[in-house]
Amino acid sequence: MISDRPRWPMDKELAIRSMHFEALYKMGLRFKTRFWERVSQSEPSEGGQSTTDLPIRWIVFPSNGIGSDGPGVLLVYAWMTDASTWLPLTAIERRNLALSCIDKLYDGEVDPQSREPIKVHDLLIGTADAIWSASTATGDAMFLPGQFESRFEPARRPEGPIYFAGEHLSHHHTWISGALNSALYTVRLLLEDQSLPRLAPNLPGFPRIIGAHDKMGAVPNISFTFSSVFPGRQPTVVRGEQESDKEKYPLDLGMDDKCPLGPQMVSLSGLGSG
Repeated sequence: MISDRPRWPMDKELAIRSMHFEALYKMGLRFKTRFWERVSQSEPSEGGQSTTDLPIRWIVFPSNGIGSDGPGVLLVYAWMTDASTWLPLTAIERRNLALSCIDKLYDGEVDPQSREPIKVHDLLIGTADAIWSASTATGDAMFLPGQFESRFEPARRPEGPIYFAGEHLSHHHTWISGALNSALYTVRLLLEDQSLPRLAPNLPGFPRIIGAHDKMGAVPNISFTFSSVFPGRQPTVVRGEQESDKEKYPLDLGMDDKCPLGPQMVSLSGLGSG
């Protein structure tokens, strides 16, 4: 909320005050194996998602690298009231709760390759999570009935030199594509150019994105380098991780009591400037 700002027309003020938002929570858990793809007693999960009455509520299985050896990441999502229940917990409590729930889901399962019981605590490499409601006004927009008709256009309308953009000001709520679509809409208004393409790498004064693109010409080839060493402390050894694992699983996702926010990105390549 910003108190020191102009007062705008009534429909804009109503839109700002009444558009509906909801809490959103997500955690990523990285394991040494993709055990969910090769369970012995239940149906393997190769991509897709499942819901449960456990506190984690919604678990998403990766659709990339299906059937491959090596580590994989499970995502835990919670929305609305379910997400709010995670807010009072510490980072360690959230991790322990998520692991406990996943352990119940796979209780009694055996990995047919190793012929060993699946013990998720021993397989864990690291976790990282995001509680948007703890650092911003909320998690994501989810309009109530009638709000697209009555609030959407006034909300994204410019007011003099002030322009508005965000996931909540798009037709695709709860996802980054909505934020990108809103940004494009607003930049087109700002530049008074409705023909502005989605990526314009050669405009004077704009950063130039180079490298391979997909067949739609929209995705640059960008590579990232992560470090498992966080400033001011030694690398974390998560329960179940041995020193010999560090070379095999080099990315420590943090999530201990000293550094709960995950990995530090130390370099970015694949971008050039014009």
